[in-house]
Amino acid sequence: MGDDGIGGVIGDILEGVGSELKKIGQTAAGQVTGGDDQKKQSPTSDDLTAMKQKDDKFSEQSAEEIKAKISAIYAEHARRRQQEGQVEKQQEQKAEEQNKELARGQKKQSADVVVAQTKANAEIKNYGAE
Repeated sequence: MGDDGIGGVIGDILEGVGSELKKIGQTAAGQVTGGDDQKKQSPTSDDLTAMKQKDDKFSEQSAEEIKAKISAIYAEHARRRQQEGQVEKQQEQKAEEQNKELARGQKKQSADVVVAQTKANAEIKNYGAE
C-alpha cells in the first residue's frame, strides 16, 4: 500500500492538474481565436440599433458638456481680460493724476522763484536808493 497508494494519489493529483490546465488552454485559445462562446453571443441587429442610439445620445450629451466647458473657459477669459483692462485704466489714471500734480508743483515752484526774483530785484533797486 505504501508505493501504490502514494503513486495513485500523485497520479490523481497530476490528472486533476492536467485537466484544469487543458480547460485553461481551451478558454485562452477560444478567446484568442474567437471561439464558439463568442459566436453564440454576437449581437443582433436590434441590439446594434439600441447600442447605436445609446452611443448617439451619450455623444450628444458629451458634446454639450464639452461646449459648456469651452464656453465657461471663454467667459472666464473675457472676465479676466476686462478686469485687467480696468486695473490698467486705473493705473493710467493714477499716473496721469500724479503727472498733473507734479506739473502743478513745478508751476508753483517756478511761480515762487519768479516772486522771489521780483522781490530781490525790488530790494536791490531800493537798496541803491538808501
